[in-house]
Amino acid sequence: MAARNDIGGSVVCCEIVNRPDSGRTEGGTGPRDRSHNAGKNIRRRQKLGQLPVDIDPDSAGAFVIGGIRHGIAQQLRVTPLPDPGIVTARLWRLISAALGVA
Repeated sequence: MAARNDIGGSVVCCEIVNRPDSGRTEGGTGPRDRSHNAGKNIRRRQKLGQLPVDIDPDSAGAFVIGGIRHGIAQQLRVTPLPDPGIVTARLWRLISAALGVA
């Protein structure tokens, strides 16, 4: 399912986001691998005191990875396309809230 055709990567990006096997086209890692790695990164930052320890790192990692994928896909469906800085701010607001650093 493609979103729009007016910017270079929107069609490809939306197709990748919506394909069930998309994990094998994005650097050779699947969604579970990315979520697992995100959980490891969160756990490491918790040990350093940079993230709250009461957040489940594996759940937060899965939420962040899934949220980024679907958040980007949603922003590519908006007409007109929002400014990349606005998109970044929107995504960061949700990510920082999920990690307890908002």
